[in-house]
Amino acid sequence: MFEYIYKDSPTNAEKFISDIENKIQQISNIESSCPKYKEYKDIYKIVFKNYIILFGLKADEMTILTIYSSKLSRF
Repeated sequence: MFEYIYKDSPTNAEKFISDIENKIQQISNIESSCPKYKEYKDIYKIVFKNYIILFGLKADEMTILTIYSSKLSRF
């Protein structure tokens, strides 16, 4: 996604990634702040602007699994 945005606007791409990182860092207690994604044990989702971010948690590590437009209904 970064590369796609970067083609049109490097500044907007950097800001987008920075904004996502800030959003995730603002979540103090993920288990109570973010709903789990369907029945998966360690996968959570947050809404950011017009996007839904799915991320996994294992120990002290967070991994962004996918970012997709909230206009898509497949998730």
